Amino acid sequence: MTLFAGVLFLGWVVFANPHEFENGWSQIRGTFLTNVRDLKTTTGGIQVSDVYSETLSYRVVPFTKYRYRIRYTFQAGGRSYDSRQVTFASDGFPAKKDATLYNYLYPAGATVIVYYDPAHPEFAVLNPTKTADDLEAVGYLLLYAAGIVSALAGILLLGARNRKSNTGPTQGD
Repeated sequence: MTLFAGVLFLGWVVFANPHEFENGWSQIRGTFLTNVRDLKTTTGGIQVSDVYSETLSYRVVPFTKYRYRIRYTFQAGGRSYDSRQVTFASDGFPAKKDATLYNYLYPAGATVIVYYDPAHPEFAVLNPTKTADDLEAVGYLLLYAAGIVSALAGILLLGARNRKSNTGPTQGD
């Protein structure tokens, strides 16, 4: 049962809401695994800047989030890249005006400074400042860890049960 619950939980996190999974991993990587001082800079150009709404119907009470959609291109190491990572914080807000603020900061056609990891230039961000939203990254980290621990506990319990059933009486007894 624990294995089933753990796998179901991980499946829900990853597949039921892939945007949240991708965003959560970017928050974890940016908040805990990236030293901002190690990032290099280059210039880039904003290709897309708009806002859209998303109703999160997997919750008990459906909830609408407003998200900014900002895509930019940049060059690093002689190659072209594109990214949508603006900050290490969430890109979803309960109020449309909060998401729209990013469209004013990063309008389509604007030239921007892009911070990127020289070892992995595909990991880039426009604003690498770490904020109070870093607590959300802790939440994602705990959420993923809980799913992994549940799945592993289920595997261990299943293995223990199988070993126990295989140590019963033998035919010579």
